[in-house]
Amino acid sequence: MPAILDAIAPVFLVILAGVLAERAGMLARETGRIVSVLVVNVTLPCLLFNLMTQVTAEQLSKGWWWLATAFLPLVILWSWAGVELARRVPFGPAVIYGFSTVFFNAAFVGLPVVMNLFPGNQQAMAVAGLCVVASNSAGLTGQICLDAWNRRRRAGEGSRPPAPPGGPAASCWRIVRQYVLGNPVLSATIIGLSLAILEIPLWKPAAKAVQMLGMLSPTAMLFVFGFNLCTFLRKAASGRKGLFLHSLLVSLAKLIGFPAATWAALACFGYSQEWLAVTVVMCATGTGIVTSVFAEVYGAAPEETALTVAVTNVMSFFSLLLFVWLLKDAGHMV
Repeated sequence: MPAILDAIAPVFLVILAGVLAERAGMLARETGRIVSVLVVNVTLPCLLFNLMTQVTAEQLSKGWWWLATAFLPLVILWSWAGVELARRVPFGPAVIYGFSTVFFNAAFVGLPVVMNLFPGNQQAMAVAGLCVVASNSAGLTGQICLDAWNRRRRAGEGSRPPAPPGGPAASCWRIVRQYVLGNPVLSATIIGLSLAILEIPLWKPAAKAVQMLGMLSPTAMLFVFGFNLCTFLRKAASGRKGLFLHSLLVSLAKLIGFPAATWAALACFGYSQEWLAVTVVMCATGTGIVTSVFAEVYGAAPEETALTVAVTNVMSFFSLLLFVWLLKDAGHMV
């Protein structure tokens, strides 16, 4: 257990440094937004691009792994959303609640934790990068559905929103432009994978520059998450009473249920070692920050979602300790 604590504690101490910097007023309030934009649009795409260029065709051909990590979250997301809809929760918040149970904080917490747990392990980092790709299946599906719900809501309940001009081809291009090309993380991942698959080498000075920018990402992500954590808590405090119980249920599903289900699926398909351990560790992180962004943008339970993001990411310290200890005990980690 001390070795596990030594690997995980530094990640949360950097988050704590961000919290203390915000509370002490050491940096301007807009610092969190500016650094977040830098991370999401520059350093994180560089990190993932660098990881993806090192992925091999053999690593990409793990069909059952993709089924467990890309399809299982969709099943859980829509199952949870279905239960919420049966409780007469509006469609938007229902999707956000389902999204909160499966969309893990891969970038801001998962990647730094894996770096600490598996130092110098290229296979582990490749699996972590592929986990980010797999998580986007739930992210893109949820965002597209929320966007359609929002357009229908704006057009008026019970009415069909006007079809975008240009026909099906224009609609497909709009989706690619908005959800793929407009997403620097996903675009960088796709380009990196393409170079790896086609075995196209990158100019060495360019590759070194990308690697240097990418290495800025882990510490910056953790610090800015801590800096923004108080904002999530303030937003949650402005919501209605009674949020906590439902948010606690969603948090337990995210921190315990989802990684346990992923472990069971991967074990059933015969995966072990890094392929199982790294995936479960990534799933045991808190709810991704983008979930709160979606809730705010679409007006779908933003206060409760902010609470869930804050609670799950703070409590993920304990869920990560638990699952890393279980993985070591089961022989999947050294």
